Amino acid sequence: LHVIAVRDGRVALIPASAWEVHGSADPSTWRYSVTLSGPDATQIVTLPGASVLHFKYAPHPYRPWAGRSPVALARDTAQAAGRLEKATSEELNFTQQQVLTPRRNQSDYGLADSLTPETIQKIVSAFAEHVHTGAFVIPADVQAQRLGPEPPDSFPQLRDRLENALYAAHGIPPALINSQANGVSMREGFRQILHSLLKPLGAIISEELKLKLDPAAELDFTELRAGDLTGTARAFGSLVTAGVKPASAAAAVGLDVEVSA
Repeated sequence: LHVIAVRDGRVALIPASAWEVHGSADPSTWRYSVTLSGPDATQIVTLPGASVLHFKYAPHPYRPWAGRSPVALARDTAQAAGRLEKATSEELNFTQQQVLTPRRNQSDYGLADSLTPETIQKIVSAFAEHVHTGAFVIPADVQAQRLGPEPPDSFPQLRDRLENALYAAHGIPPALINSQANGVSMREGFRQILHSLLKPLGAIISEELKLKLDPAAELDFTELRAGDLTGTARAFGSLVTAGVKPASAAAAVGLDVEVSA
């Protein structure tokens, strides 16, 4: 939600940090209690609906004044991802240390039996030498064992799967996030984002802009099509080959170029 204001003679959109909506089922009656936050002060203002831009994504029929995020729609997956992140963090926060223990031989004896006074003295002497010189040499009959986080191998695999599911819920092809994806997959992923995510969201935003600011307002995604130029050219060629006039084919694929009749 953004508050429509005029600053220095120009229209300015001020992002709201929080808001509440009041009114009846008729959106024209809605009034907004908006919180505007600054570095040192917070301001709360009450405004009519015509004074704010309120973009709503996937609102529920029972709550048409509030959108729902993709994470909210994929709540179980998001909760599983959050628990996995927490479990991984707890694993990695475990203190990492090196524990010195006597080297075991083929005989079966307990650790307490092997910690002879001579072994303990060697460990103490080696550590004392380390304190004074900065070089800690482990005695030959003592071994260092790592004590620290050892998250299961399934953690990163499950994390990748959950992340991919959340990316898909947001309309983001996982190929754009996968470091192993090739250029063809990434270009196709960008094309999908442009046409299946950004443009539909742009249409939602444009409707609010036309209603509240200017009936002729629209969003221009022309520059973003540079990443899809090969696919666009291929679609243009296919239409022309099928008998469509070049000018009509260019308009159909969104090419803003001069073409011969």
